[in-house]
Amino acid sequence: MRKIMSFLMILVVVLLGGCSTQKIPKVIEKKVENVITFKNKIYRAAMYMSGINTMGVYNLESKDNKYSLCTYDDQGNLLEEISFDSGKGPGELFYPSHMFMTGGYYWFHSTFSQTLSKFDISGKFIDSYLLEGTNDYGALGMIDGDLVYHGLGLTLLKKIDLKTNKVIESLEYNSKIKNDWIDPKKWDNMAIAGGCLLVDDDRDKIYIGYYNKPYRIEEYDSTFKLVRTFRFDLGGDYEIYRRGRGGFSGDCLISSMRIHDNRLYACYGHTWWASKKGSARITKNPFFILVYDLETGKLAEKITCPHIDDQAVGVFIIGVKNDKIYLYVIGNPESMQSFGDSIGYNLGNQYGAIIVVK
Repeated sequence: MRKIMSFLMILVVVLLGGCSTQKIPKVIEKKVENVITFKNKIYRAAMYMSGINTMGVYNLESKDNKYSLCTYDDQGNLLEEISFDSGKGPGELFYPSHMFMTGGYYWFHSTFSQTLSKFDISGKFIDSYLLEGTNDYGALGMIDGDLVYHGLGLTLLKKIDLKTNKVIESLEYNSKIKNDWIDPKKWDNMAIAGGCLLVDDDRDKIYIGYYNKPYRIEEYDSTFKLVRTFRFDLGGDYEIYRRGRGGFSGDCLISSMRIHDNRLYACYGHTWWASKKGSARITKNPFFILVYDLETGKLAEKITCPHIDDQAVGVFIIGVKNDKIYLYVIGNPESMQSFGDSIGYNLGNQYGAIIVVK
């Protein structure tokens, strides 16, 4: 009887999980076409503050105790710069930790103040919202006019009505994960439970790409019902991605995701900080992006970029346009200089840059 029950449970998991492990049909090698460096100082959470707008590539930067949202073309020319004051008042930004663009608006979230600020594309302040329970180092997005929040150790998914600040839907982590997350003694050896978030408001879908093994991307509908799971049998020796007293470290299996032409791009984070002092290390594993066909659910291709493989830099995908992929590369000045030397660009004294690969 136990054998029968075990078989049935496995069958149910396979059926509900959607996409199982699949062979890679095609491997595409990309090369660095150009590098975009920034006019101002890199912001502390810059990899979560970049993307593509109608003009080019935007990036939030620091300037004279203010914030500047700069837009560049593919050659690194500055097209636009929008300034924001620093502070807690209306229209001011207070240590923003996550930013996204949707519906023709820029949205900035602060983990510290648990506030969400809304601006139009010209930088005009529209409104701000106090969002209690969004201090979990999380990521955000909008779906059907409501805010979707994903935390790393307390809240798996939460949907909030911005008008009332009431939680409409929620999925919670189990009590052990929550207790470990708030216990500093367990941080150094604890694999982070959550991952990165992508909200596709056009398709009413929500995607969570997990930082740690097993490699998987979960797709939810707007009611938080699990639709399917994209999986990949990831070999190699990957160090767990964890939260330490000095910050986050380890191999981030899925650092970021983007959708383009009905395909889901999931980016391996490559390398991240390995000590309290912010030193970087070179991972043993090559860089890659897995691309899934959202219509069939199948793995369509694997993208590689040998220029990144031997470099101690973290990598985030911030956009896809035509046959170009835009990657945010971040590291310390030494690792960035080494990376720049390998591709023929001077990246000394830089903590990050956007590379265009083709």
